[in-house]
Amino acid sequence: VCGLFYQILIVRPGNISTMVKQNLVSFHIIERESSQQNLVTWTYPTLTDELTAYLKARCFPPESDKDLFFYLRKNNLWMYIQNYFHKQKLTALIVVAEEFIPDKYKLLCDILEKKYTKTSSPVELVKLYINLISGKSIYYQENGSEIGLDLKARSTEVGIKDLISNFGLEIILIYNAILLKRRILIYHHDIEKLQKKMAPMTYLIPFRNLKDYLLPWIENINELKGCSFYLAGTTEKNALSNERYYDLYVNLLENEITISKAAKDCFTMAKIHKDIALFLVQLSESDLSEIKVIEQIQNKTKDVVQQLYSIAVSRDNKKMVTMNDLKSKKYSPPLEN
Repeated sequence: VCGLFYQILIVRPGNISTMVKQNLVSFHIIERESSQQNLVTWTYPTLTDELTAYLKARCFPPESDKDLFFYLRKNNLWMYIQNYFHKQKLTALIVVAEEFIPDKYKLLCDILEKKYTKTSSPVELVKLYINLISGKSIYYQENGSEIGLDLKARSTEVGIKDLISNFGLEIILIYNAILLKRRILIYHHDIEKLQKKMAPMTYLIPFRNLKDYLLPWIENINELKGCSFYLAGTTEKNALSNERYYDLYVNLLENEITISKAAKDCFTMAKIHKDIALFLVQLSESDLSEIKVIEQIQNKTKDVVQQLYSIAVSRDNKKMVTMNDLKSKKYSPPLEN
């Protein structure tokens, strides 16, 4: 019956012609069998062999014996995963998308989970999915209240002000590390808390492409071999001792930041760093909304980058800054770095 319904949805012109292009790619259900094998029990509309193998290997983290929401990135795709028990079987409900908005897709996973728990019918989930990619909102009734989701709505749950407040003036180290494309390792023993506190860091330098550096969760620190720029999340307790894998290590449990010995010179602070640090802290203490704070940070960063452009010279039809250009300005060593 599910297969027949799937075919009808694919070929019915009325469903396809009215669809609005969305960032949704697909959704899937994976269940853990008693043999400890992970089985894909539903997929819509399709799933490649490569992504199937990846999701089956990663959809149940070590702590997945409890309800859990987390996300992964593979190439240009984001995978939002809800772990929970359905009919006493560990289940992963997975939504694949082309955008990084964790709070929005957590709500979508919540709605799909509640619908599946109530009906045990993947067909009902397909109906919700079709509504979304058709540009409609979806709703779910629970205890007399209505839960709704519109994927076109702008997310306002960012957490950037709390992030800055937690680290105070030391937030400049994370800001500087992303700006300078350094290797940043983020630790928390709980993957859900790790990612909730890690996500706001991406708003410190909004013009950086997340697909170039954000690794929401790595199972093994050896995955970072050969990478020169990343913001990577780990639940490994001994990650701090592996200095060859990071320039900056952020312990979210203690709100502590460690600079590796090899990267000390890169994080020497100049007056401009102190000014930006103070600016960020003042923003976190202001009455501005999260979105306005991000806009202010972006404008400040543009000013910094513009200073660099101001000393650039044209070579081969490109704007460039060489070490000789910097030395001719006789900047202080920290600012030159």
